Amino acid sequence: YWLPIYNRALQGESFKLERHYLIENQDIWLEHSFNPIREENGKIRGVSFYIKNITEIKLKEQALQKSNEELTKRNNELDRFVYSVSHDLR
Repeated sequence: YWLPIYNRALQGESFKLERHYLIENQDIWLEHSFNPIREENGKIRGVSFYIKNITEIKLKEQALQKSNEELTKRNNELDRFVYSVSHDLR
């Protein structure tokens, strides 16, 4: 799995990947960052790789998405209600 990812960095690309893991029955999200390491002449010598735990951010994103979905649902219900009331008043 990792070899093609490292090869991307060895070709000169800097990028980040988000991965989800289940560790001891806990959902964990990690951000993996890859950057090529260059010599003074620009030749790529290796890959810099680091990991950042973004679980808290992902949980907040999920809660926000759930709230947005609920608000959209309520808004649609309200639209139908207003349409129905205005139709009945006519």
